[in-house]
Amino acid sequence: MAVPFRPFPIFPPYDRWHPNASEEFPENHSVRRRLEALGVDCLPFTSVWYCTSFLETAAHSWSSGQAESRYGLTSRVCEKMLNWSFLNGICLLDWDHDNFSKFLIFLKQPPNAWCSESPHTRYMSTPITSYRDWELNDKWRPFYRFIDNAQVGIQGRRDMQRSAQIAREFFAFYISKTGIAKANCAALVPADFINEAPLNRPSKVHSPSELNWAFTQVMKSPTQVLRSEQVLLYMAIARFTVIHVGQVRYLNQFFKGLNGNWMFQSGQLGAATIELSPEFSDYLERYFIYYGISLNGNIPAVPLFPTNDGMFGYSLDAIRRHMNDVAGMLAEKASKDDDPQIRLLEMSLKRISFASIRRSSEYDSIFRRRNSRRS
Repeated sequence: MAVPFRPFPIFPPYDRWHPNASEEFPENHSVRRRLEALGVDCLPFTSVWYCTSFLETAAHSWSSGQAESRYGLTSRVCEKMLNWSFLNGICLLDWDHDNFSKFLIFLKQPPNAWCSESPHTRYMSTPITSYRDWELNDKWRPFYRFIDNAQVGIQGRRDMQRSAQIAREFFAFYISKTGIAKANCAALVPADFINEAPLNRPSKVHSPSELNWAFTQVMKSPTQVLRSEQVLLYMAIARFTVIHVGQVRYLNQFFKGLNGNWMFQSGQLGAATIELSPEFSDYLERYFIYYGISLNGNIPAVPLFPTNDGMFGYSLDAIRRHMNDVAGMLAEKASKDDDPQIRLLEMSLKRISFASIRRSSEYDSIFRRRNSRRS
């Protein structure tokens, strides 16, 4: 019996990406093994090489403040195009308009097997191994969104438009680079196809009062939650900042500015320092006090979510597992609460996650509005 194709990550995290570096290709050994296992008709190595070259060329037009987010978006779309091609046994470079249209239909509502309810890291990284030796994370999927009764939420119109635009730019790059005489298969997107997608991506939204209740329960129930203080800070990052949680690795990325307010620096070249909200600062100071760290001294360069020995940090997947435990605890508490309005929150709280908290955040809404005005 043939084993179903399982999508896999292809490109490195932004902090491991080295444009135009003269390294072995692809650098990661696990990615190379997956590519070697594919049929030759897909031209997997050649297709990935052109996508890599496209990313390197596109990066010249990215400002330093946008580079990481643009790389993340562009590489994700390229990974989806590549994996869809591998799934169908075709070469990305041979796409015609029919292939492009089928890909958009696939994007609109991908199969459950390609989705997860929460994001996962692409690779199983460790502090003592280089990127080339990282194993692929089997839990990673190209899409993450709410899955209920085996139905995956439909992608929003803005996401569809961005994906179509990146596909169009990729094929324009490929045609220009090779001089091949063919039309850009992604040049035209039927307006009614895009318009059929909902204006915004569907998401679970928690009300401010629901989140207040959830935060209070975590603070009140430390013995019922594994690593409760770590989970609480994780939730606070989602609700009260626009920081990408993958950028936060060490405690000393947080520091006090000259005005006495807490700041954050991702450590990425050219990235701006972010002044943190008073609401998040309260949770950050609570976290420092819990670990016996002075609020007025130098913050130690230790992992954000340390293990018991303090030398290593928990992976984001481990923190997400702890967050899932919190969701179960919150749902159970809500189901037994004396307030009938709280009892109605049971199913919503059962699925609470970093992503759902972030999408319910007023900070995220403000950030999205600013970005939409710039784009």
